[in-house]
Amino acid sequence: MDDQEQSVAAPKENRAGAWPWSLLLGMSIAWLGCAVIGFSHVQIEMLWFLGLAFFGGLIALVWSVSTLLELFARVRARPEWLELSRRRLIAWAATPTMGLIGLGLAFTDIDLHLRVQMSSAALAERAQEVLDSGSTDSISIHDRIGLFSVSSARANENGSVQFFMQTPWIFTETGLIFDPDGAVDIGQHGQTETRRIDQTWVSFVWTD
Repeated sequence: MDDQEQSVAAPKENRAGAWPWSLLLGMSIAWLGCAVIGFSHVQIEMLWFLGLAFFGGLIALVWSVSTLLELFARVRARPEWLELSRRRLIAWAATPTMGLIGLGLAFTDIDLHLRVQMSSAALAERAQEVLDSGSTDSISIHDRIGLFSVSSARANENGSVQFFMQTPWIFTETGLIFDPDGAVDIGQHGQTETRRIDQTWVSFVWTD
């Protein structure tokens, strides 16, 4: 094979081997989007968590095997083929980067904080309506307020308003508490764990 044939063969090889990384990039973007949605709740739903764990592990396995195969094939091939184009290098590095971002969201409240901030005005308005009613009975809502689906709300005697939102696990209920006066005790109190998100909002997880 002369030099001209080699120069044509190499680009064809690059194009033929590009599809696994493009496919993994698309899968990683979809996985990260689902991770952002799932972890932006007070507590991620059980099926959502299992799905993220399964597909995340599958993507990681395919990426690892593809990396080893690619490296092995290139070492056995011509040395000049060890060079990767910028596009393929970005696609290769994006998968573990998105995985690390997803893990970061799992252990922090960054996305939950942003979701609360974007929904704060609508939730605060509904909380004031609950307080103005003068009742401490649970009020059925079953509506989307801001970026949250709220099933019911209840005014507490300390002036806060509790929004019930999800049942992510069996015998578990979660939601947000409107608490601009700081009247809610933070921590573990019996079956309820509370955690302050900002000066106005507190998240709670009730487990039977």
